[in-house]
Amino acid sequence: MKFALEYERLAKSSSRYAGIRKLIEAETEVHVFLYLVAHYNVLSFVRQHFESTSRPVYFGLQGEFAENALKMKVVDSGFRSKPLGEALLVGGESGMHRRGLSAG
Repeated sequence: MKFALEYERLAKSSSRYAGIRKLIEAETEVHVFLYLVAHYNVLSFVRQHFESTSRPVYFGLQGEFAENALKMKVVDSGFRSKPLGEALLVGGESGMHRRGLSAG
């Protein structure tokens, strides 16, 4: 299972996120995408650009990652919350099923 980690200190333009979303949806090797952000307002802004993406994209606060790593709460593009460790497992499994692979 592969995941991509992106750190957003400041938000980009909406057009940049539209391009990033297209790249994420075309990606075949990475199963889960995680955006760590500096502040909640950046999280909210970035997340809205991925609301109807077909790929598992999660968002969390950088400070919580530094303190709790896999136990930190992340939200998906639909604003559903779960621990990062669970998100990585579930997202990795769905990515492998999409490619016809098994976890075992």
